[in-house]
Amino acid sequence: IIEEIIGNGSDILKARIFDWLENLVQRDDVYPIEDVVERLWCGSFTEPIFLERRKAVALRKLEQYGKNAGKSEEYRLSRWLDIYFEAADGLDTSEEAAEEVEKIERKHWKTPKARMHAVERLTFMGQMAEGIDILEKSKTMDKSYPGLVKDYSQRLVRLYEITGDEKKRKEELICLITKHNKCDLDAFKELKKICDTEEWESVRKGIFDAVGKCRGADRLFNEEKMYDRLIEYIVKSKDLSLIDEYRQVLESRCPEAILEMYRAAILKEAEHSGTRSHYRNIVKLMRKMRKFDGGIAAVLALEKELREKYKQRPAMMDEMDKL
Repeated sequence: IIEEIIGNGSDILKARIFDWLENLVQRDDVYPIEDVVERLWCGSFTEPIFLERRKAVALRKLEQYGKNAGKSEEYRLSRWLDIYFEAADGLDTSEEAAEEVEKIERKHWKTPKARMHAVERLTFMGQMAEGIDILEKSKTMDKSYPGLVKDYSQRLVRLYEITGDEKKRKEELICLITKHNKCDLDAFKELKKICDTEEWESVRKGIFDAVGKCRGADRLFNEEKMYDRLIEYIVKSKDLSLIDEYRQVLESRCPEAILEMYRAAILKEAEHSGTRSHYRNIVKLMRKMRKFDGGIAAVLALEKELREKYKQRPAMMDEMDKL
């Protein structure tokens, strides 16, 4: 409703709403509606006069929060940097304005927001080497924050692609797959495309040596149609969800191993009593088990074993009657 009023109201009404939102957004006690207020204040007023006012408020708040080093202040500092850069980027590109932006970046250099804005500004101007240098240094500066390092690595891959530095691009993709975003399938596919056949054999071996046992390695094995490695990974993982995911690969290649995975999981689940829902889940697994080659006989034998061992559980017996 407020957005409709802003869009259709008079200039005077729009200015009054901006004043009201400006007052709210500067307060620290409007947490439940903070994001909504900020979104309206920043997204619904794009005229230069409002951008200037938003930038002026942001500068004051940056000065306020820049004096402290607490986690809460770091969050608010980052938030106000976003607001400042958005407003500044929407205004003129005079030399004086550009100098102010660079000054803010330098002043808050420890903040990832400031460095990433510098990267975007520099690369937009074609200064790729400078942007790459900042990203490389940021990986070290923010090494305690895996999510940030992953983002820097992905940005580096794109910049190396733009600059045509295939050697660095390959190296960064390998780092992304083995360290910063382990088993990243998209990065894996991209890396394969830019490696020749002989090189890929060696690169792939290095990757599998590094992350072959990590969560997500199944996607890489499947991509390469290395089904023996995939099966070995799934069996060792004991993760039944992977059976559903790779059913077409598994059912014709290793039904015995899959049946044993199900059997072990069901016996483990049956060790403790539970609600009727718990027993339904056991029966659900048995139904899935039955669909594999040799599954019917295996389920019959397992059902017999469970009935003998847990005959004192009437709810379990009742659910197995529904098999």
